Amino acid sequence: MPKLRRAAKLNPSYAEAHFNLGNALRECQRAKEAMESFRRAIVAKPDYAEAHYNLGLLLQDDRKLDEAAAAYERALVSRPDYADALANLGKVRMDQRRFADAVAAYDRALTVKPDFDEVLSGRVWGMLAMGDLARGWPEFDSRWRRTDVGRPRPFPQPWWEGQDLSGKTILVWGEQGIGDEITFASMIPDLATHGAHCVVECEARLLPLFARSFRNAEFLARSPDRPEARLYAADIDWQIPAGSLMRWLRPNVDAFPKKPGFLTVDPLCREYWRGRLDALGAGLTVGLSWKSGVMEGGRKAQFVPLPDWAPILKVPGVHFVNLQYGDCRADLDDVAALTSALDLVVTGPCAVVNIAGAVGTPSFHVWRHPEWELLGCDHRPFYPGERIFTTSWDRPWADLLGEVAVALAEEVKSR
Repeated sequence: MPKLRRAAKLNPSYAEAHFNLGNALRECQRAKEAMESFRRAIVAKPDYAEAHYNLGLLLQDDRKLDEAAAAYERALVSRPDYADALANLGKVRMDQRRFADAVAAYDRALTVKPDFDEVLSGRVWGMLAMGDLARGWPEFDSRWRRTDVGRPRPFPQPWWEGQDLSGKTILVWGEQGIGDEITFASMIPDLATHGAHCVVECEARLLPLFARSFRNAEFLARSPDRPEARLYAADIDWQIPAGSLMRWLRPNVDAFPKKPGFLTVDPLCREYWRGRLDALGAGLTVGLSWKSGVMEGGRKAQFVPLPDWAPILKVPGVHFVNLQYGDCRADLDDVAALTSALDLVVTGPCAVVNIAGAVGTPSFHVWRHPEWELLGCDHRPFYPGERIFTTSWDRPWADLLGEVAVALAEEVKSR
């Protein structure tokens, strides 16, 4: 690095020296200094596409989205076929909730690099987020190109692609996290109405809840190392990952049930929790969850830090109940029963909000960046009783939490 600094100082117009110094500083996690070096490279060489691009990456990491987009666009002026710049411009537009612009950027990237896996999956999220289900669902299986989604299960049956299910048996296997499995399970009853017998492989913790809720289906716990022999049986005609059912069973927003709740909790367990909650006295019982069990990478930024929940916790007439089941190793069946006994749930984007929607408890869903699940609506169609509270990346949490507190106070008055 000293040699790069010397070269840049001796010849300020040596754009490559500034650029290489910026790369070295970026590798050392010295973002501000790296930005300055990339800016100096651009001064020396205004059409330096790679310098604009690398500056954009740092600005994007710093959540300066307008500036990052401008940097990528300047890179594209010099290199219109710069696929990486187009891909990251698409990501920025997604974060800005400019979904049509994101899809347009992704489309351009794919004309340059048709097998760009990250862009293929990103484009689908954009299509769905803007409500373009006609284009989005047919491409939804591109999610398997992402490393964070996982791999398809190793079963021999052909994938179901909308064929007649009358008298057939279909294997549905859960995918992604607990919250996703719960959401996608809402479509299990639809398969029975199509005349199918349904075999479901799911997370073991969900077995009691699912088996009670969908009595006409057959459930087996998922084992990553040794799947149940039943899942390979010759009488199973088709298989499908649970999320892919949406293409066939939820082709448009009108196809989603309008009635909240689709899971049946243990009635005795619910009665127990209702008694505990009644003992708290008069007031609204509100479940609170402020973090997920998965907080790595960018997920942490989606959640309100616990101290920032203060405006919510100060609302009078409310009894708050801790729904951080991961902290106390509570049984999911028990959590579902407790959640069903509450008046309201306030939470970030974790499994708790899906449990609330699935058992029919109204919820305030607080998050930074609504994802594809809104499908162009102001709430997730999977959960009609959910109210979304969201904000941009450059707005402090405090502003949004003030709005949530006002809404909660109104709930107290209305009960």
